[in-house]
Amino acid sequence: MKTLIKLYSSSPIRNVYAALLFEPEQIVFLGGKEMREKQLKVFFREKLPSVKMEFYTVDLQNLENISQVLEEILKKYPESAVELCGGGNLLYIAVGELIGEQRIPAFFYDIKNAMIRNVSNFKITEEMNNLKAPKLQLEDFVLMAGGSLEGYGHIGINKLSPEMQLDIEFLWNIFFDNQERWRRLIDYLQNKRNSLLTDPSPFSLHERMQYNDFIEDKLSTLASSPGKIIRDLNITQKQINFSYKNDVIKKCLNDKGLILELYLFLIAMRMDFFDEVRISTIIDWNGIGNEENNISNELDVTLVKGTRPIFISCKLKIITVEDLNEIDMLVKRFGGECGIGVVATVGTFSTDFPTVYRRAREMGIHVIEYDDFKFKRVEKILGGLTPE
Repeated sequence: MKTLIKLYSSSPIRNVYAALLFEPEQIVFLGGKEMREKQLKVFFREKLPSVKMEFYTVDLQNLENISQVLEEILKKYPESAVELCGGGNLLYIAVGELIGEQRIPAFFYDIKNAMIRNVSNFKITEEMNNLKAPKLQLEDFVLMAGGSLEGYGHIGINKLSPEMQLDIEFLWNIFFDNQERWRRLIDYLQNKRNSLLTDPSPFSLHERMQYNDFIEDKLSTLASSPGKIIRDLNITQKQINFSYKNDVIKKCLNDKGLILELYLFLIAMRMDFFDEVRISTIIDWNGIGNEENNISNELDVTLVKGTRPIFISCKLKIITVEDLNEIDMLVKRFGGECGIGVVATVGTFSTDFPTVYRRAREMGIHVIEYDDFKFKRVEKILGGLTPE
């Protein structure tokens, strides 16, 4: 394809997908003042560095202006095809009239079904049908929306060794069966590392002794685990000393919610279904890192399958409407119509917070909760979020 004429869309993926598929020599964007010219130039400079780009701004409420500019484009680029997506009603009317009069090839790319659909005079060849859909990653979705990836947050890993997988499963089983005590264990490790077991605490003496028994028991369990999750454990009447196996284990035993993120990350990786699986990724909304008053977010777990990015927010117990709004904003900005939002919790969300749960369903946000983990339904839920 020599020249691709695109009607600018508010959906980032619709502005780039056909171009990535056909790799034209030239892309001409036609749209209103809302066109993100700078972001699109940055994206295509990364993905199609040899492509030439032009942008034509029109008054979307003025049919005469739209028709005049479109005729100018078609005259300048006679060997072109128009992709019909985005724009507005008047833009469609103007394009429809001209492609009918001048028999301009026009098509629509059905992203969700991965099909090229002829609109007018567009010959779909066998070669086109055999074009391989571009493999997208989270970085592509963020970049096409004008943002950037800024590395990792509280944990920086992109894969798990077989040994680390077993360690995470071991920690998960302790956590899931002892959730409240797990929180107390993490509090202890955060605040009382190498301190006296009999230090003052907010618990009664009886509670404190039970609490300490649990700590001793679980630390002994970790020390004797197949992977020796903690090392050099020494427990006396007054003090506990040990060393962590590695930095991931240390962070997991000093952050109450990290085990939930790691376990979901592990499940998604083992499925061998997604094109990309990430944990603890920092995104910058406007692609300018370290800028004052910059907007950034840490994504707990993200998955990509085909044209669908999946954003998973992990919460141990309580999920608020604010949490739902945050994940919804991320999905709309960086996933658009193809994005999927998920909240994951080990609480009984649907029964404990029915109003917020209903709100999540109304917003199209999927929920993974306690029973889904208990009855091993998480893999099925993740696999069902997007068709294979």
